[in-house]
Amino acid sequence: MVTFEEEVKNVCNELADLIILKNQKYGDSFRRSRLSAEDTWGSRKIPFDFHAKEKIQRYSAVDDDEEDSVLDLAGYSVLEIVCRRLDDRGYVNSVSILDHEGIYEEIARRVLSELKGVV
Repeated sequence: MVTFEEEVKNVCNELADLIILKNQKYGDSFRRSRLSAEDTWGSRKIPFDFHAKEKIQRYSAVDDDEEDSVLDLAGYSVLEIVCRRLDDRGYVNSVSILDHEGIYEEIARRVLSELKGVV
């Protein structure tokens, strides 16, 4: 039988592996979107706010795999904390922050449409 403490460690290890894999797959896109948001809107919080809202909405959907959405939300929370700590230490990633393939344009379009619904 697995104890509560062991299961917490299992979930955290699973989440860490998932975050690292996705970060490598998407080329540090979360960190780059934070830098782009600061340049565009003056705040690095916008990507986290957007992703958190999206994951909570998905979690609320009837046909969604709830654990997947919760893991994604936890992953974005961890990414935000890691990025803040690395920013405080002056970390610079080797990944270019240039917008290739229109990634930031799409993020900006989606964020602006979400903000219009809030304001």
